[in-house]
Amino acid sequence: MKRRISYLLSVLCLGVLLNACGMLGGPEEFDEGLLVGTWVVDGHESDHWRFDAGGKGASWDTADDVTESEAQAFTWSLVGNTLTITHRIGMTGADAIPKAYKMMSLTEVSMSYKDESTKKVTYMTKIR
Repeated sequence: MKRRISYLLSVLCLGVLLNACGMLGGPEEFDEGLLVGTWVVDGHESDHWRFDAGGKGASWDTADDVTESEAQAFTWSLVGNTLTITHRIGMTGADAIPKAYKMMSLTEVSMSYKDESTKKVTYMTKIR
């Protein structure tokens, strides 16, 4: 009995240790402060995304003759490695379309995220 308890205690301690070291493969944490700013999509530099502090933002595409003042508003959150963007649409903006992405990388000047449903990875560069 003592042997069994000792074994279980050892396994429990190993699990706690591996989890504390991040070796169990939990989701990577990203600093949401790095997300704040204006970004352009690599390869489509007319596609702009502005992430404001406090979880709000706007997107616009100058190729469609849309300016920042006419941008489509959205809200965003970054929890662990999940970036969720919710666009408000319709005449009143009451309709919400949330979309979740897996953040792949985030630095002061670049980011990439993956749409898990399409497997498409988007790369962006911060311009301000």
